[in-house]
Amino acid sequence: MMMLSTAAAYASPAVSLFSVNSAYQSSTSKILHLIRHAEGTHNLNEEQSKLPLHFDAKLTEKGVKQCNELAKETKDLDVELIVVSPLTRTLDTAILSFPHLYGDKNTKTVPFIAHEEWRETVNFLCDARRPTSVLQQQYPNVCFNNLVHEPDDPIWAHYESIFGDHAAHLSKRESDDPSPCTTEHIPLGKCY
Repeated sequence: MMMLSTAAAYASPAVSLFSVNSAYQSSTSKILHLIRHAEGTHNLNEEQSKLPLHFDAKLTEKGVKQCNELAKETKDLDVELIVVSPLTRTLDTAILSFPHLYGDKNTKTVPFIAHEEWRETVNFLCDARRPTSVLQQQYPNVCFNNLVHEPDDPIWAHYESIFGDHAAHLSKRESDDPSPCTTEHIPLGKCY
């Protein structure tokens, strides 16, 4: 049985973490702490999240401060594993929020493992990631063995191949239409 704790609560400007570490643990349960990434450059303005400038968005100064505040709360948690999305903002959030567990190659105490399954939706350029080889160089203490080692982001490429031609077709059709106002009715699953 897996128990999900209500361990994190949003509080401005940073996240507050309330541990239920020893109170509910048993040999058959696990406590899973879910932490959202800190403020990224793409969070400042929704329209800007679509710009190439925010490709694989990084943390803002405020985001770094949020991580530093969270690090004060996480230092006493009994964490055995950190699983993280391979996006820059999530990797930086994990490392800055658990600096005592990241260490260097000689002192790392907890595995940091990147998994594609923990990624956000793939809607804008801020949601695409850099090549695995680049991530491995920047984050040498994170295990990227579970990622597809391709030069391009496999999830982004997948969505682009499914929706790219369709979006280009709709865009051309609408730009060729002389009507000043049109409405498109599309299934929710095709919204991008």
